[in-house]
Parts: sequence; structure tokens; C-alpha cells
Amino acid sequence: MSLVSASSVMKSLDPQKYETVPIGITLSGQWLCGEEAMELLKQGKSSPTLAAFLPADPHFKRLISLETRRFISEKLDVVFPVLHGAFGEDGVMQGLLELADIPYVGAGVLGSSVAMDKIVQKQVCREAGLPIVDYVWFRGIDWRESGGGKIPVIAHQLANMSQKEILETIRETLGFPLFVKPPNLGSSVGITKAHDIE
Repeated sequence: MSLVSASSVMKSLDPQKYETVPIGITLSGQWLCGEEAMELLKQGKSSPTLAAFLPADPHFKRLISLETRRFISEKLDVVFPVLHGAFGEDGVMQGLLELADIPYVGAGVLGSSVAMDKIVQKQVCREAGLPIVDYVWFRGIDWRESGGGKIPVIAHQLANMSQKEILETIRETLGFPLFVKPPNLGSSVGITKAHDIE
């Protein structure tokens, strides 16, 4: 999805006004720079000759080749981060860009981080008096380690409950069907529709 979104943004920019520098990031986190980067990413491939990094040092503001250790871009005037999910929407990329003193489009570090974590986001919205849907949350590690016994859960008046008690509270509070999802992945990553307790 990020590639489709990025391609759309680049096509919309006026080439008479803007010189685009495509930067792609592989699933393993390697940065690739150049027109060929987009095609390689679509194929799920990488290339050591296109590998680059952005120093956090505000004196550079340019991409550097991993292979040659030389600048491979002009000074970056502004970055349009079109990244979905972790390391793109969660404030991490925004933090790097702020360290590098490069302006960017979109929300800042805190806004991105809060928006990415659905639990924190709901708590901030509730504190601000904004309406939110009912929800119940708990940590996966507590759930797994409880072994059916009592676990400390701080959410929606749940505390020291067993897995069975949590499930019953979820059934009473939310009803079925409902959606279960990780709190801080992309909007559609890991989401499951649960029709019953099973």
C-alpha cells in the first residue's frame, strides 16, 4: 500500500516545481534511493548499489550511499513520508527527520505516536471529552502468562481477572460480533472479526 500511495503522490507533484527523490524502504529496513528503488520494492527485492541512509546530523540533510559513502542526493528540502504502519506512522520517521532538521509533511512525533497507539489515542480523546467507541484492552503477555489464573489488567475496570473473566467482561461490555486488533500496528494489520468467545 505504501508504494501505491507514494506513486500517487509523486505523479501529483508538478515536475516543473519539484524534483522528487524516491526513497523506498524494504521490509528489512534497508533504504533504497532512485527511480529503480520503486520497481525493486514492488518485486520484493533489494540492491546494494541503491542502498542509502539519512544521517541524523542536521549538517548533512542529504542521503548517503552505503556503497560509496558519498552523497547521492541534493539537499532534501522537505520529506513527504508516505509510510504505513510501524516506523512510518508511529513517530519514528518523524523523529529521525527532526534530528536531521529536515521539514516534513504531516503530523509531528507526538501526534503520530499517539495516533498510532489505539489505546493511548482513546485515552487522550476521552480525556479531551471526545466521544469514543467502547473498548476493552489487555496486554498479550499478561494473557499468555496467566494460564487461566488471575492477571493484572488495567483497562475498562478490569483488574486481576482470569482469561475466562476477561472474556465474559468483553462479552457483557461489547457483545458480538466485535473486532480484535493489536493496538499499534497499521490500521488493517492483524485485525480479526470475532463472532463469539471461541
